[in-house]
Amino acid sequence: MTLSASMASRYTSEVDVDWWEALVISHPTGGTYFLTNAHTAQQGTLDGATRTFQPIPFEVTLPTLDGEGQQDLEVRVCNIGEEMWDALQKVKQRPEVPITCQVTVYIKGNLSPQYDPPWKLTLSDVTLTREILSGTATRSDVFNLRIPREIYRGDNFPALVRR
Repeated sequence: MTLSASMASRYTSEVDVDWWEALVISHPTGGTYFLTNAHTAQQGTLDGATRTFQPIPFEVTLPTLDGEGQQDLEVRVCNIGEEMWDALQKVKQRPEVPITCQVTVYIKGNLSPQYDPPWKLTLSDVTLTREILSGTATRSDVFNLRIPREIYRGDNFPALVRR
């Protein structure tokens, strides 16, 4: 992830906030939601298409690197509404498929994301109430990846069974 030069200068020297944060939450069963912390809907490009980000308040605590190579991001979305509540209830039907989230920022008047590429994380430890969705978003943990990733059993690999 690379922060654009214009965004880096705003983070370090600008007094007026002229950027807005964006969060994308998606799951094949529940759909995709484009959220912004701005007070009004905002336009931005993501994955080559122009998207409308809806003004739903959220809070993101940026990841820190822990001693095991894991980077976690805390996400809290307030006032999720009935539509998102119903979609998240459908997600429970397919718990084996993770909820993904992307985080980036946009400069007002510029449609390009300022984190290139945006952080793409997997949402886990999800807590859902009628008022708030909260969870921990993590990157794939390649440092602690189990190898071999697949357990070699006779039902998956018949050639292993002695006859």
